Amino acid sequence: MATVRQAMRVALCLAAMTAGLGMTAPAHQAVAQSPQTARINRLPPVSQLVVQYRELALRAEFGGQARRGRIIKWTRPIIAELRGRNVARYEPEVLRHFSLLARLTGLRFRLARRGRPGPSPNMIITFIDNGGRGPSNMEAVCTARVYSGRDFAIKLADIRISADWNLVRRHCILEEITQALGLMNDSTYFNPSIFNDHSRQQKLSPWDKLVVRAHYDRRIRPGMTWRQAEPIVRDHFRRRLAAAASSQRLRGKVRRRGNKTKRRRR
Repeated sequence: MATVRQAMRVALCLAAMTAGLGMTAPAHQAVAQSPQTARINRLPPVSQLVVQYRELALRAEFGGQARRGRIIKWTRPIIAELRGRNVARYEPEVLRHFSLLARLTGLRFRLARRGRPGPSPNMIITFIDNGGRGPSNMEAVCTARVYSGRDFAIKLADIRISADWNLVRRHCILEEITQALGLMNDSTYFNPSIFNDHSRQQKLSPWDKLVVRAHYDRRIRPGMTWRQAEPIVRDHFRRRLAAAASSQRLRGKVRRRGNKTKRRRR
């Protein structure tokens, strides 16, 4: 989650702050790597996606000793409770992102309603509304913390989002909730990317979606080390890119046939 360095940058929707396992940590800049500016219509190769996944899911900076370089992820349905003023205004934005994440991960998401019977929420999303004046603490506009057990399965997420500015709020909803799934690091490796502090993203990029899908591949289990996870992650990306290439070739054939049909009709 992005750390805000200047007030103007916050206003331009680069406001968020990254959190580790039970602690909040400063934003991480990928070491010894130059940002990759990827083309929207061309997916990166497997090797680059593997690097990005490791940066996001297994960097030791976030979570420190409690995480010990292990995979953390949810294994149970996510029951979210929205708190703060005017939350009914923000609910559609949260539900829209939940719908996307459910398709990418296979997890179940639902909202808990205060005063109604049911399981206790395990994801608390608090919207900080200062009446349009902006956040009182410019260095902590949006934050997320996740807590896991000894099995490295995430049990609880605590997310706080500044609600005053529309672009900031929408960006933070995407970034904080996505990273609270266990991809807790930031990375400058790809741009645009919801995980890149320098991206002004209002949606997940195609490679962001690939990384989220990989993290929730059923073969990836909480507590895995990189040595255990790497061959599975590589295989996942290889399969996804092969399927995407096949689909692209099929669409190309359909377009060419359509163009031939149009010319014949003329």
